[in-house]
Amino acid sequence: ALAAFQRYLVEELGFAPKANLIGMSWGGFYSIRYAARYPENVRAIYLDAPLLDFNSFDNKGPGPWAKLRPADGNWSADPRMPVNLAEPVAKAGIPILLLYGGADKVVDPKENCETFVPRFKAAGGDITVIRRGAYAHHPHGFEAESLSLIVDFFGGRRLLWSDEFDGTALDTNRWSRCEAGKADWMRNMSLRPDLVEVKDGQLVLWGVANSDTNADPRACLTGGVMSQHRGLMRGGKVQIRAKLEDHQKGAWPALWMLGDKPDSEGRSWPWNGEIDIIERLNGDPFVYHTAHTAWTYLKEHHWEPTNGGKGAIRPGDWNVYELEIEDRALVWRVNGTETFRYERNEACGDPSQWPFDRDFYFLLDMQLGGKWVGDVDLKTLPVRMYIDWIRVFD
Repeated sequence: ALAAFQRYLVEELGFAPKANLIGMSWGGFYSIRYAARYPENVRAIYLDAPLLDFNSFDNKGPGPWAKLRPADGNWSADPRMPVNLAEPVAKAGIPILLLYGGADKVVDPKENCETFVPRFKAAGGDITVIRRGAYAHHPHGFEAESLSLIVDFFGGRRLLWSDEFDGTALDTNRWSRCEAGKADWMRNMSLRPDLVEVKDGQLVLWGVANSDTNADPRACLTGGVMSQHRGLMRGGKVQIRAKLEDHQKGAWPALWMLGDKPDSEGRSWPWNGEIDIIERLNGDPFVYHTAHTAWTYLKEHHWEPTNGGKGAIRPGDWNVYELEIEDRALVWRVNGTETFRYERNEACGDPSQWPFDRDFYFLLDMQLGGKWVGDVDLKTLPVRMYIDWIRVFD
């Protein structure tokens, strides 16, 4: 019946021969079983809190599947369970995007997703996994601002790496702490442990009044992280979901990128480039976007093309900030809307105008004070920047 229905959709209604499947909860059960049975009809699968094994779901009590229950009651060994169909789906070359919650009490993560994923990978499957530690079984789906992740997946774009800050400590395989230095943004940076927190599925970066000026004479201290040599991006795009507090004078939160290595002549900043995804001053209802290069900074070509712009935000709320490195332009977006672009200018004949064909690393930091933002009003502190996730795509 399913094969006949599929033929009807394709031959009579003009649908594509291969379908993109979306499987939420029970839909995951049907999606994997259908893909294993009819792989030639499936292009890709998005799974959301999928039921893949009855073992934790059945309770061994009466139910619509009671007559089908294995004699020993162990669903996990039953070949009909999707958790045991990872290999044929993987070998069929069907990619999967999987979202699930670590706090799911309905569909146990360990017996379902966390059993299926290693089997799928071991069979050579292409699977992208987003685990949100604080998520339960409902509601399904991503927050509205990041639904483009599903659209990109079905469009063929892949997530290279992400950090959902799903734990209680910073992932030191990806991040290190920003240290103090002479540049304005570094002057108040501190390695004090409490200025960088990972909790409730978020990275929290603090700016505080210094309560112990005997140990450190600076009036205020800030926390930040960077991914130098660890979490990189060459081309593609990055999305960061963040919330900025907006009642503090002298606050200067920033999400930005630097060239990971010197240029071909051994020169570092600004020759190897800087991309400021966002900088926000005080409580402005907008953020700044800037591209810094030797062409713009040392040679002062700020208008060939214009190297900076602004994007409106929802102050005090969550926003998704995006930067895409295309072949001929840097493109900034806020909540899916393009807010600025910086074009490659080959006509200028100077390669320093476009140093962006290289690896870049990320800096996420809560900054306070400086020539641009002005003085800090200590009475308005503390200030925090919350980061829900960072996702890097090809």
